[in-house]
Amino acid sequence: MPAPLIFVLSGLTQYVGAALAVGLFDELPPATVAWLRVAIAALVLVAWRRPWTVTWSRSGLRTAALFGVVLALMNVAFYVGIDHLPLGTAVAIEFLGPVGVAAATGSGWRDRTGIALAAGGVVLLAGVSLDGGATPRSA
Repeated sequence: MPAPLIFVLSGLTQYVGAALAVGLFDELPPATVAWLRVAIAALVLVAWRRPWTVTWSRSGLRTAALFGVVLALMNVAFYVGIDHLPLGTAVAIEFLGPVGVAAATGSGWRDRTGIALAAGGVVLLAGVSLDGGATPRSA
């Protein structure tokens, strides 16, 4: 699967998942919604990759566990963030990291065009206006 397609699918699933999760905030606290999403993702990943079929080294297991903890904490922070910020702004902030990595490592006109388009998308998602301020949160 081409990398740009993976990036687009990743963005879509993240944004759609976050939009669905916001609807659960009336029923459950944001941190609980985040933990549920992490648990469901872990179950899907275990069913898909079947980690028991791989021989794990102590170092590999420690790295995988640390990565999982970091992803879980990142998701909790994101969901608490979207409880306090407009969804578009929170998602735009989340995409600044990947766009920053692309900007730092990209070269050539294709990479630069993609970076410019992604940066433009982040600006649109964040609701930044031409006067430099963010658009107000709708009630």
